[in-house]
Amino acid sequence: MNQRLGQVPIPAHRIASRLIQGRAVILDPDSEELQRLNEVGSLVWARITERTHDVEALVTAVSEAFEVEYGTAKQDLLAFLAELEDKGLLRYAE
Repeated sequence: MNQRLGQVPIPAHRIASRLIQGRAVILDPDSEELQRLNEVGSLVWARITERTHDVEALVTAVSEAFEVEYGTAKQDLLAFLAELEDKGLLRYAE
C-alpha cells in the first residue's frame, strides 16, 4: 500500500457527490447506494474532488486537522481509500 503515497486519488467517473453542511454525500448510480461520510472522511473526500492531492498530502492533512499521529493517520487513510476503491467510488489518476 505504501506505493500509493505518491498517487493522486480521484472520484470514479460515474460518481456524484456533494458536501452538505461540511459532510460528504456520495452517490453511486450503478448501485443507487448513498454513502454519508463522517468528518474525517468528508475532509478527505473534499480534497479528493480537487484532484490535486496525493495520498501523502491527504495523510498529512488528516494528521494535522485531527491531531493524530502520522503513522496512525496513514494506516487509517490507506484502509479508507482501499474501501472506497473496492466500492468503485474512486480511482487513481494516471
